[in-house]
Amino acid sequence: MSEEGPLSEAPEVDEARGHRQAPQVDLHGREGHTLSAAESARIPAVGEGWFEQPSNINKIIWALVAVCVASVGADLFSLYHKHGHYGFQEWIGFDAFYGFVSCVLLVLVAKQLRKVSMRDENYYD
Repeated sequence: MSEEGPLSEAPEVDEARGHRQAPQVDLHGREGHTLSAAESARIPAVGEGWFEQPSNINKIIWALVAVCVASVGADLFSLYHKHGHYGFQEWIGFDAFYGFVSCVLLVLVAKQLRKVSMRDENYYD
């Protein structure tokens, strides 16, 4: 595949606004499509995404905490009937605890697996 074409160049960065300029092509790759000022103003620069702002990260964490508390609260006040195969599956908060422990174990195993599967920096050179 040829490296020439409308999308082969890196987008230019507007120093005044800190935004990158979108390539001048339409959705089908045809040249000549220009963005209006409003459209180009909506393209965020790298590092300005919604998930990268500390205040939004705190909102996500608090939302997850609220969902976890609601889950255990529904379990605590018997808002539904459990149908566990074993007795421990009907304990209050078992599902939340099991999910948390499984997630932590998954991260720990992935960190060890990374040591096995990681390649040198210049592996493909």
